[in-house]
Amino acid sequence: MLPPNVWAAREFALKQHEGQKRKHGLDYVFHPDDVAGLLAFRYGVENEDVLIAALLHDVIEECGVAADEIAERFGRPVADMVTALSRAKGRPYSEYAKRLSEEKTPVLLIKGADMVSNLRDSAFADEKTRRSVARHARECILPLVRERHGDNHVLVRDLELLTEAVERLCAPH
Repeated sequence: MLPPNVWAAREFALKQHEGQKRKHGLDYVFHPDDVAGLLAFRYGVENEDVLIAALLHDVIEECGVAADEIAERFGRPVADMVTALSRAKGRPYSEYAKRLSEEKTPVLLIKGADMVSNLRDSAFADEKTRRSVARHARECILPLVRERHGDNHVLVRDLELLTEAVERLCAPH
């Protein structure tokens, strides 16, 4: 059973992402569910704020929810993590990557799990999207996660293996 605050965040995410679909056609909310599930069950994260932030990681960027609303409902630490994970529309990606590099471990764990989910989903995407996701993983997220957690962390290994698999899908046959 989910703790009440985590359950409330899941319900909030479900409401915010209502009607949204991922490129492969599944309801969008399955993506933050996947990210939180990876953190809890594969990477051993037990901190409720981190799991809540994982469930809400796209609500600012994809749904237009204000950080203040997240802070009011789930606390300032959650709002700060979600804000750190949100890329401002129209801003250069390099700015977002620099901001991520300055973040603390929980944000990078969430971003790493987000990338694992995106890499898995890219198997259902077109080749251009697969290339973009793999390049983003290899050039930005993997180095940040490796720097914080070392080569032997299971998240680093997952990112390496999935990135290589997606790159192989894109290789000429």
